[in-house]
Amino acid sequence: HQNIVVVRGADDISEYAGVGVQGGNAIFTGGGVNSTSTGIVFRTAASGVETERIRITSTGNIGINSTSPNAQFVINRSLTVNNGIEMGYSSSSGGLHFIQAYNRATSAFTLLKLNNAVSIDSGGRVGI
Repeated sequence: HQNIVVVRGADDISEYAGVGVQGGNAIFTGGGVNSTSTGIVFRTAASGVETERIRITSTGNIGINSTSPNAQFVINRSLTVNNGIEMGYSSSSGGLHFIQAYNRATSAFTLLKLNNAVSIDSGGRVGI
């Protein structure tokens, strides 16, 4: 990929960020050399205080208000509350696509509601 602008990390060798254009697409790269793994983080600043909002890990997991998304797509209420929704694919047990409400602080499933019409509790019971 062709990077037009490259910013090197602190050691000037193992990490970099790149921005470029290729095939009509804008490309943003969090790059690493050799065994360095590099993700991409998006931050916003309210009243001058930067806060991480979105992270794409080096393995491709995406987290909104999650600094360490454990599934392919994770949405948390905030960076300080570990309750969230996780979506992804697990290759164990012959393959499984999942959407789950989960609390990473307690390693417990929580109530999942779908459009306030269907709910699934942590024991798998469905309410309509």
